[in-house]
Amino acid sequence: MQFMSFLGLAPDGRRWAGGCLAGALVGSLALGAWSEPILAQCPTRWDDAGVLIEDPDPPPPPGTPDLSVGGLLQFVTDQGISTLGDLLDALPPAMRRNYALVEETRTPLLSSVTFPRMILFGSDSRFLMALGTHPDDATRETVDIASLDDATGLWTFRSLDMAASPPVMSANDAACIGCHGSPPRPIWGSYPDWPGIFGPINDRLTVPQAARLEALRNGGAASSDRFRSLDLLDQPYDPGDLFSMPGRAYPYVNTVLNMELGAAVADGAYRRARRSPLFRPLREEILLRSYCASEIPGFFGSPAFQQLEALLLSLGASGSSLDDMYNLLGLDPKNDFSLHTLADEAPDPNWNVSVDDLYGLFDLLVLAELMHENDEIRSILASRPDLDNGFSSGCFDHLEDALRYKEYQGWTLRNEARQAAREAAFDIDLLRSHQGIFDQATQPLCRYLAANVGLEGMIFVDGFESGDLSSWAVTPASP
Repeated sequence: MQFMSFLGLAPDGRRWAGGCLAGALVGSLALGAWSEPILAQCPTRWDDAGVLIEDPDPPPPPGTPDLSVGGLLQFVTDQGISTLGDLLDALPPAMRRNYALVEETRTPLLSSVTFPRMILFGSDSRFLMALGTHPDDATRETVDIASLDDATGLWTFRSLDMAASPPVMSANDAACIGCHGSPPRPIWGSYPDWPGIFGPINDRLTVPQAARLEALRNGGAASSDRFRSLDLLDQPYDPGDLFSMPGRAYPYVNTVLNMELGAAVADGAYRRARRSPLFRPLREEILLRSYCASEIPGFFGSPAFQQLEALLLSLGASGSSLDDMYNLLGLDPKNDFSLHTLADEAPDPNWNVSVDDLYGLFDLLVLAELMHENDEIRSILASRPDLDNGFSSGCFDHLEDALRYKEYQGWTLRNEARQAAREAAFDIDLLRSHQGIFDQATQPLCRYLAANVGLEGMIFVDGFESGDLSSWAVTPASP
């Protein structure tokens, strides 16, 4: 299984990119040589996607396959499709409009600037397809698949051999774990460097990469059973341009893949953690340990931390680190979050989504769950304004709606619904969790979390604002 690429926020630095939000036409985005994205209006409410969304997770368009391992095999069987090129032509628009190109790979598979491997990641990166384009590649008619299972939170890896008659799907992911880890997870570079990928640094095209894309745009794609399925820009690709794709208000290929893949991987980890019987009892402790501990001076030497540590050890944790807590819930960040390393390389779970890391996105999902179930958490978020502070759009009256918007745009919208929303507009701070939500409500959230889990010995001084540590204090617990 070869999803290996080898190794941001965009260089324009704009917070919003798009055309139409809330039904108000703002303008169209110039593609190709790249003028800056046009700022879009703020959404009018948390579920405003800029276009009408009747179903946030719609079925596949007529005549296209269901994006699942079983659905893809069933489709090629029912439709009598016998070549990979014909299968690509039949994919839903969102799959054909979202792609990355791999010039160099650390595998025996053939790949070059002229015949790059293709990664199709759709609108939400929950179903990935990787395939070769080189005419001499022995696996040219095989497509590798990675699919996130909503029920388990695990990634399923399979290979569909279209050269067989009828096409054959591999039985398991045994061939994948040597590179992709156990349990297997996708492999993709960490923002903003993707060595070997078209747009290897900050999404900018090299001279040969731009020339190849220009050749494809000027008629070369039509003669290829691979590239004919892709939507290319209708304006020139020049060296140094940001590698971009149509169909996205914010179209920088590698950065987009980082953000969409980050949301998918965090969701998978969150779904796996929720299957643990310890997850619900430890939700508040997760946020306290992950976020609040680093915000409270002296916390790690306090009696309060000793209480938390004793609790974790009593539940079977091997230590009191954040990763120890994840391990207690059945996760292994050294494998699950090290997306830019192979399984046999030194792990690095601090994979850069571009605006946060996977720990931060996991925290965001935990906080969203608590918001829906806990009146006190919801009240805290509803009482704090959503500020335009450089890390947040400031579009909403309060943080409750800001968090609901992140949840809706980042995890509720799927497939063609998500594609429609991404064509309309995109907030590049969408996945900022700590800076976008937690930092604006640090004191009340951390005070509540500490009290709720029964930690003693901390004094929280009113008037604290994020960044001002002088108003926090930790004192020994009372005898």
